[in-house]
Amino acid sequence: MRLPYAGGHPLLLVPDEWAGSYLQLYGRRYYEVPVLRHLQEELQIANPAAGKVSKKDLQKMHPDVYPTNLAVTLQAYQSGIDLLEEFIRFAHRKLVMPEAA
Repeated sequence: MRLPYAGGHPLLLVPDEWAGSYLQLYGRRYYEVPVLRHLQEELQIANPAAGKVSKKDLQKMHPDVYPTNLAVTLQAYQSGIDLLEEFIRFAHRKLVMPEAA
């Protein structure tokens, strides 16, 4: 595929939906969606009798967004879970079917 050029540099064309004023993929949202959900699931597996821990409680336990993103993402990946891919699918579903996400 040939890309258009401007000022001697190739332009990368992105879908309209990705270039709006509301970003679908960003660090805090990644933290709030797949990272905290994964932490919820891990805690529930480790202690099923305790029930589900709220995301609000998890945010108090893990207040540093970006270090938590990194640590949980790496831990999940080592367990065979790709949180980043899950997040990309989540954002795609939100773009394609906004009412379903």
